[in-house]
Amino acid sequence: MIALGLAMCPDRVRPDYDLEMSQTTSVEVETALLERLRQRRPGLTDRELLESVVLSMLGRATLRTMQKRNALTEDEAIALGVRAVHEARQAGVSRLRAP
Repeated sequence: MIALGLAMCPDRVRPDYDLEMSQTTSVEVETALLERLRQRRPGLTDRELLESVVLSMLGRATLRTMQKRNALTEDEAIALGVRAVHEARQAGVSRLRAP
């Protein structure tokens, strides 16, 4: 069993995260799966490997959620880009005309 918690990875923890108060949970992982992780990321402890995977999955889930929330059609994205270019050019012209 491996205890998961961010206490063993202080470089990955938010500054406001209280390491003294972190809680861990024991989990069982298939030996073959854990060995594959060890081969991909040598030098990390089992705990660090599993935490890395979990944090990565959470990050990807958040990214997918944000992409869905902010999804644009191709036409909308092009129009947004064109508008941004025109605004940037106009700001540059205005700046050059200013005394």
